[in-house]
Amino acid sequence: MLWACILLPQLAMDSALRQRSNPDAPLALLGGPAQRRQLQAVNPAARALGLKPGQSLIAAQALSRDFATAEYDLAAVERWQAFLAAWAYGFSSQVSLHYPRALLLEVQSSLALFGPWPRFEARLRKELTALGFRHRLCLAP
Repeated sequence: MLWACILLPQLAMDSALRQRSNPDAPLALLGGPAQRRQLQAVNPAARALGLKPGQSLIAAQALSRDFATAEYDLAAVERWQAFLAAWAYGFSSQVSLHYPRALLLEVQSSLALFGPWPRFEARLRKELTALGFRHRLCLAP
């Protein structure tokens, strides 16, 4: 059997950016208690300001005030992961959500339908990009 792993390292940010009128504006997702807010994820524009995940909100605001914040929404992340699993069933009858922010697909049986791995991989990448999800993709036995 061959398995494809689709890693979605920015799933929370990709989810939050869908709700923004300007997805290119600096954005940080926050988590933690009210007295100790912490950046959970940042988009590329916020990273360019010097912000990084794990940083306290106070430290981030000391670097710049030119960024928006939103709450890290675990329920939204789980909904989008379930959505992507449903999408993946269009390519494989075996899809696993066992790992956070990742999908595992059995693809050996799909190669006869979708062509050799390089063509199949290109299609997966194209569709994930069109759906607006940053991803990493690998194949393993």
